[in-house]
Amino acid sequence: MFIQLSTVLSNFAHANTYRQYNPDVAFCLEKMPKYERHLNIIIGHEFGHVAHCLYSDKHGIEWDKIDWVHPITWLLQEGVATYLSTKVVQARLDEYFAFEEDPKWLEFAETNQSTIAQQFFIDLTTHDAAYVWKEWFSINGGQHFQATRLAYYVGYCLVKQLVDELGEQRTFLLWDKENFHKIMMQTLQKMM
Repeated sequence: MFIQLSTVLSNFAHANTYRQYNPDVAFCLEKMPKYERHLNIIIGHEFGHVAHCLYSDKHGIEWDKIDWVHPITWLLQEGVATYLSTKVVQARLDEYFAFEEDPKWLEFAETNQSTIAQQFFIDLTTHDAAYVWKEWFSINGGQHFQATRLAYYVGYCLVKQLVDELGEQRTFLLWDKENFHKIMMQTLQKMM
């Protein structure tokens, strides 16, 4: 595993794990939080991506089947990373999404979960991946609800639902299955 510390990652909130099965992890120094717990959450989240990839590789995933540029793949990746970070770092739930204390963000997401999931579904089915990335995953998006990175919350809720239905192993390995998109879309529709 290669860890790259960088001060030039202005498009990332705090850190990034590059989408590949042997991921590089980069941390944006000028955007690091001031509290250790929030830094631990970011590290836990990024290493959640690494663990997801290593686990998948160990279980023989067919990497050539992964559509790295599809928002459904990103949704699973961010959902799994957030889910795993909640297992290794003790914090309030809002901190796993905002990487700081922001109970109002979480309250909004929980209160409007159905509406948020529905809008994500609409955007997913009517817009290209670049639009979905900016609106739902980027710190530069969030025009629909004036809240950024809501896909992380949607992904986390979706992964929790799938873990309840399928178990962790099947959920984590779902992304190279032929019916991956169908399962993810059906689970997303249950949230609406």
